[in-house]
Amino acid sequence: MNKTTSIYLDLLRFTSAILVFVFHASYARYDGEWLNSVSAFGHDAVMIFFVLSGFVIAFITKTKETELFHYIKSRLGRLYSVVIPALILTVALDLIGKNIDPSMYVGGHFQASEPIYRLFANLLFINEIWFDSWRAFSNGPFWSLSYEFWYYVIFASWFYFSGNKKLLLTSLAMLIAGPKILILFPVWLMGVLTFHLSSKVNLNKFMAFLCVVLPIFIYALMREYGIQKLLLAQTVEFLGRDFVYTDLKWSRRFISDYIVGGLVSIHILGMISLSKTFSFSKVAEKVIRYFAGMTFAFYLLHYPLLQFFGSIVDEGVVIVALTSITIVLLAPLTEGKKREWVVLIDKVLLYLTNLSKNTFRSIRS
Repeated sequence: MNKTTSIYLDLLRFTSAILVFVFHASYARYDGEWLNSVSAFGHDAVMIFFVLSGFVIAFITKTKETELFHYIKSRLGRLYSVVIPALILTVALDLIGKNIDPSMYVGGHFQASEPIYRLFANLLFINEIWFDSWRAFSNGPFWSLSYEFWYYVIFASWFYFSGNKKLLLTSLAMLIAGPKILILFPVWLMGVLTFHLSSKVNLNKFMAFLCVVLPIFIYALMREYGIQKLLLAQTVEFLGRDFVYTDLKWSRRFISDYIVGGLVSIHILGMISLSKTFSFSKVAEKVIRYFAGMTFAFYLLHYPLLQFFGSIVDEGVVIVALTSITIVLLAPLTEGKKREWVVLIDKVLLYLTNLSKNTFRSIRS
C-alpha cells in the first residue's frame, strides 16, 4: 500500500467517524436541527467502516500479522484501548447526567436494565449476537463493535487454520455470532476482496477517475430518490415489521447496505489506482494523520458526551463544541495508548497460556 493510499484511507476513516458524530448531534434533544442538512449519513458511514476494516485486516494479515498470536494481541489492543475507557466514561457520565436532567435519559436512547450483564456483554462483544441487542447504556455506537469483533474472529478462524480445524472453528464462530451479525458480513468481506483486487486490477487514469466519481454520483441518486427507504419498505413487507425492526435491528437495511458497500469498494479501488498519480503535501499528511488517530475515540466517546453536555446546556453549537474538545483531549489517553494496551494484552495472553499448560501438566501427572 503506497503512502497516498494509506493517507486517503485514514481521511476516509476519520470522515466516517465525523459523519456518525454529526448524525447523532443533529437530534432535536441536542438542539441539533442546524446540522440536519449534513446529518443523514450515519448508518452508511458505519458501512464505510466495515469495508475499510475488511480491507485493513486483509492487508495486515498478509504483510504484518502473519501469526495468530500477533493478530489476537493487536486486535484486542486496538479494541480495548478505547472500549474500556469508553465504558467507564459512559457509566460515569450517565450517572452524573441522569441526576442533572433525568429527561435526557429516558426511552430508547438510554437503557440500563441488568447493568452488570449489560456492561460485561459489551465488554466481551456479545451484546449483539443472534437477536440480542444490549445497548451500552447511553452509548449506542457500541453495536458495531460486536459485529466487527466477530468478523475478526471468523476471518482469523479461516485464515490462520487449515483442514478440519478451519471448518470447525469458522463454523463455531459463525454459530455464536448468529444471523443478525452474519447478514452484514458480506459488506466486511467486500473490503477483503477490494484489497486482493487492488494488486490485480490496473486501471488507467480515466477508468480510475470514473471508479472514484461514479459511486458518489450513484449514491447521491439513491439518496435523492429514496431508494434505501424503498428497499427497507420491501424488506419489511417481505419479512414483517417486528422481525426487521426488533430482531434484525441494526441489520435491517442489509440490502441497501450491500449496495453502499459495493460503491465504497469501487471508490477505493479507483482511488488506489489514482493515488499513483498524485501525493498529499506534508502539511496535509500531518493534519490527516493527526485527526485519523482520533477516529476510534470520536466514534466511541461522542454519544455519552453529547448526552452529558445535553443535560447541562441547551445550545446545540455549545454541546457539539464541548463534545469535540473533550474527545480531542481524551484521544491521546485512549486510542493514543494502543501500544501500551498491546503490551499489556501480550503479557496477559502469555500468562494465561503458561497457566493452561501448567494446569494440563498437573492433570496429566
